[in-house]
Amino acid sequence: MKNKIITFFAGLALIISACQEQKKSKSSEPDLKDIAYEAFIYSYPLMEQVKTINDMQEFMGIEFNKPAMNTKLPWDNVGMPIVAPNLTSMTGGILLDLSSGPVSIEIPEIKDRYNVFQCIDVFTHNFFYMGSRATQGEAGQYTFFNEKNKPKAPIGTPVLVEGNQVVIVVRIDIKNEAEHEKIIALQKAIKIIAF
Repeated sequence: MKNKIITFFAGLALIISACQEQKKSKSSEPDLKDIAYEAFIYSYPLMEQVKTINDMQEFMGIEFNKPAMNTKLPWDNVGMPIVAPNLTSMTGGILLDLSSGPVSIEIPEIKDRYNVFQCIDVFTHNFFYMGSRATQGEAGQYTFFNEKNKPKAPIGTPVLVEGNQVVIVVRIDIKNEAEHEKIIALQKAIKIIAF
């Protein structure tokens, strides 16, 4: 991941250098400061998402292409360093890395309670959802891929991604402590499928 950051900034430096050369030859070209400002605005969400992914790996121990579910009851997370979305959902996350090819996930049927699988790309766009509202809680398989690694035969629903990484935030509603084991079983049913 750090190599990708270095590559990105090296590319940005080349663009700025090329713009400087153009500015010397054409006085009517946009100001280098304006170009650098636009490059910063474009790349800022990407850099923040890369930092978030790195922190999730370093401080939370989340691995790429492996579900990481928080099995604590939501009200037991109060005061923890990671912000909990709310006190009525058990949460988790999945980091997908598509740099080596498509990745497929399988989610269980969850129709008796609210649930959402929020997919966020490298530019922090919420580009796809699964769960109660988007898929009516149906079980399903989804293959995530980008333009560079289109699958010949995707497993389940194909999902086009911008970039190589995806963060999937998982929330499953829990009513009371008596449902704890049931929600843990639903979390364990979330699988990465070998493609």
